[in-house]
Amino acid sequence: MSAPLLEVEGLRKWFPIRRGWFGRERGAVRAVDGVTFHVAAGETVACVGESGSGKSTLGRTLLRLLEPDAGTIRVHGPESGRVRTVESASAAELRKMRRELQIVFQDPYASLNPRMRVVDLVGEGLVIHGLASGAELRELVLRELERVGLDASALDRYPHAFSGGQRQRISIARALAVSPRFVVLDEAVSALDVSVQAQILNLLADLRAQLGLAYFFITHDLGIVRHFAQRVLVLYLGRIVEEATAAELFESPKHPYSKALWSAIPIQRPGESRARIVLAGEPPSPANPPPGCAFHTRCPVAIARCKVEEPALRSVGAGRRVACHLE
Repeated sequence: MSAPLLEVEGLRKWFPIRRGWFGRERGAVRAVDGVTFHVAAGETVACVGESGSGKSTLGRTLLRLLEPDAGTIRVHGPESGRVRTVESASAAELRKMRRELQIVFQDPYASLNPRMRVVDLVGEGLVIHGLASGAELRELVLRELERVGLDASALDRYPHAFSGGQRQRISIARALAVSPRFVVLDEAVSALDVSVQAQILNLLADLRAQLGLAYFFITHDLGIVRHFAQRVLVLYLGRIVEEATAAELFESPKHPYSKALWSAIPIQRPGESRARIVLAGEPPSPANPPPGCAFHTRCPVAIARCKVEEPALRSVGAGRRVACHLE
């Protein structure tokens, strides 16, 4: 495996709950609660889980679009031996790191300023970092557009003139214009038609191979993960409950929550059958998680220990971790 590019240790992001006339803090929503993992150079790590599990909050906290409350985010290289910390970087240092750490959002129409032309949208990062201007800027923007499958006719048009898939291509071009090494893909294909999803995923895979990119791929669709990611983090109530390679997770998920997610993947081959695991109830509130294992209130195999003791995320093999008392 390639050397680590991003290392995350004990990352936490809680949102305070304030009530009363004086806005006193009465609790907190534990969106990300002590997450530890790494992403290697050129690797795609997927983050999966139900809505509300903390996936998007985790992705945005990695880039300090949301300020972390605790934990360490280390970025390695590109120079050998050089390590920088995202959470403690000054404004000037963080601005420089923005070139290396980029994001593609779920809704391209919401993330693209409707009053800006494509040449200005894609070129904005180049201008901010002092990388190009004038005619050179236009040439570099056109190069990025061609890289994602668009042509010169897109340069002077506005976002509303494009389809959803084309707008997402523009968003990808904008993220790649400053030559990043790590890109968060926050549900980047979930708002697109299935056929367009396949096109965008193939494009992202090609770009990863061409440019040596590392992706943090946030999704709720495990069917996509199987073919796109090398490793998978399963998130539940802001915590990692299982980490495995994509092949391991699909062949033999270990955590009961992972098994339930896997069983919900639509069957694609005629005649194939799979036992469906239906979880009881709704996920607990991240503002008031249950004691012990946070999943025990819905787990079909929970034991008495699960109700009082939180399981540690421990190694169960090379590169594989599970937070379950039964494993």
